[in-house]
Amino acid sequence: MKMTVILAFLLAAYIPVVQGTVYKVVDENGKVSFTQVPPLPKEDSTSKVEKVSLDHSSEARTRISTEFGQEYCGEISLPRQSNASSSSKRHVQSILKSKERWEESLTRISRDMEKSSQNQINSSGRYNSRPGYKTQQNQKYQKKFRETTQNMRDLRCAIHWASAKHEQIELHEDSDKSERLRLKGIIATLKNTLSKQCGKLPALDPTNERNESMRKKWHSCSKHYVRDLNKVQNKLNRL
Repeated sequence: MKMTVILAFLLAAYIPVVQGTVYKVVDENGKVSFTQVPPLPKEDSTSKVEKVSLDHSSEARTRISTEFGQEYCGEISLPRQSNASSSSKRHVQSILKSKERWEESLTRISRDMEKSSQNQINSSGRYNSRPGYKTQQNQKYQKKFRETTQNMRDLRCAIHWASAKHEQIELHEDSDKSERLRLKGIIATLKNTLSKQCGKLPALDPTNERNESMRKKWHSCSKHYVRDLNKVQNKLNRL
């Protein structure tokens, strides 16, 4: 394989690891290296420096798939709430904990991939004495690179999902909080109106001949308010 082809492949391998711009440096001996920091110019140096813009498509994510109600980012199983009555707070904690683990994995894999890419660049001219060895090493590197890149896409997908899910749950909780306050206000208004219009329900007293008629009068006066109170309270309980 020609050196230019090797360098092109290695540069492509290195690109998904970093973002922005890197600099390709070819020194006096033809050794190629890459850096994100532009090297300082030297008067007596014949090194060539080329600015290379990176392809931001390297930030591509795996698409979310669903199987039997379970969502996946590639091989990564995404946390889900076991049932509607389970704690939303516990579900959020599970998502955030998973997100932190995925971010740590992505950072570690990115760092390892960068180191592996740089080692491959540095060793690109060391195997001329063994025919076929360079090709074999490049094939192994390409296979590992494909597997690692797919893993990174899965992790980016999972992290993006966790961020969106967390934001969605927070918005939903904020909406529920506002709705609770609104419903509690309605209940307070209904109770106040009920008290003004119908008074307090007379306590049960079989010894008082007027007790039964007084209680019936109160129930007749309050039935519409009580019905509305029950409706609002039931809605509040469901939140």
